[in-house]
Amino acid sequence: KLSPEIRKILKNWLWADYMLYDFFKKELQDRKRDYGLQSLEENVVKLKKLNDMMSDECVLEVVNNTESLSRDFVPWSQDVKGFKIKEDNEFCKYFGIAENQFIDYLRSLQ
Repeated sequence: KLSPEIRKILKNWLWADYMLYDFFKKELQDRKRDYGLQSLEENVVKLKKLNDMMSDECVLEVVNNTESLSRDFVPWSQDVKGFKIKEDNEFCKYFGIAENQFIDYLRSLQ
C-alpha cells in the first residue's frame, strides 16, 4: 500500500494521466446516471444470462493451449483464452472466432 506522501508524489508526476482518468471516470458515471442505474443493472444481468446460454450451447471447452484449435479460433495473443466451439453449428462459429479472423470476415462482406 502506498503512503499518502508517495501517492501525492505520483499524482504530481502523473498529473496528465490523472486528468485523463478523472475525465473519463466522470463521463462514465454521467452516462450510467443518464441511462439509469436500475436499467443498467437489469441489462447487465440479462447480458450475463445470454452469455451463459450461448456458452452452454456453443462452447465445448475453454483452452489455454491453443495449438489444439483450428486456425480461425486461435487468439492473437497467448494471454487470451481460446474456445473449442461446436464448429458444425454456424451460429456458434462467430461466438468463438478469433478477433483478427472475425475482422477479416467482416471486411470480406463489405
